[in-house]
Amino acid sequence: MPIKSTSKEIKKKADKKKIFLIIIGAAALFSLSFFLPIQTDEILVNNSMPRALIIDQLDEEIPNKGFHYTATEYLESAGYSVDIVTTEDITIDFYKNLPKMNYDFVVIRTHGVVDKSDHKGVALFTGEKYSENDYVLEQLMGIVKKGTPLIDVTFQQNDQGYRTWVQTGENQFESVKPVEIVDESMDEYFLISSEFVEQAMVGDFHDTIFFLGGCETMAEPSFAESLVKRGAKLVVGWDNSVGSFENDKIMLQLIEKHILDGLDIENAIEVSHDIPLDYMVPPSNLAYYSNLST
Repeated sequence: MPIKSTSKEIKKKADKKKIFLIIIGAAALFSLSFFLPIQTDEILVNNSMPRALIIDQLDEEIPNKGFHYTATEYLESAGYSVDIVTTEDITIDFYKNLPKMNYDFVVIRTHGVVDKSDHKGVALFTGEKYSENDYVLEQLMGIVKKGTPLIDVTFQQNDQGYRTWVQTGENQFESVKPVEIVDESMDEYFLISSEFVEQAMVGDFHDTIFFLGGCETMAEPSFAESLVKRGAKLVVGWDNSVGSFENDKIMLQLIEKHILDGLDIENAIEVSHDIPLDYMVPPSNLAYYSNLST
């Protein structure tokens, strides 16, 4: 089952930006921020309309209510009923039961990371604070992990107002300009892995579409592949780190072009990458994994 990637290099104005490095890898996401989030026990699973879910793990840390409003507007215009779940309700148990909730489309704002200690597998943050006394079996099995935003890195402008990056390896870039590094310890959170999707989730998805709005969510295909094995039809994510401003803007464009306007995913990605952005550091592009024949 091939993985495809569509990309365009985008040069942006340089402005200060933070990248969070966590203990099992590197993750970054930033944003701005009228919909009230629902409680997970209020989710209805019987509905004749197609159903969409916005999972916003960043809502507490990097809120963007404008994203909720616009994404909901697009999805409702496309005929979906829309639910929103935010940080404190995005737990390990929530993700375990996600397939049973019968959503047709799921968009996730989240921190993502490539776990270099686990064959470079992709993992997603929950909003649940880590405790060694919770999910003991899952921790022993290695299917849930812990991660911490650890270092705040601010990249400086160059003379032209653009950042300059040099590729030093696959999915690896280095800035030619000085950076200011600030040590900033933060809380630990539970993360879910591709093995969690395969071994701990209950039920199956039914041709669900996933847009994974988080760093490195498609840097390696393992997480997307695990969702497809459980019944997802299409998974879209980022091949590198991405700021939440860029993520939110491009994800909204992608929802509009693919879900509302009906463009195929390759064209929707290409059009979404064409929108002007203030900056994109380091270079990051959307990629997709699908069960559809190509």
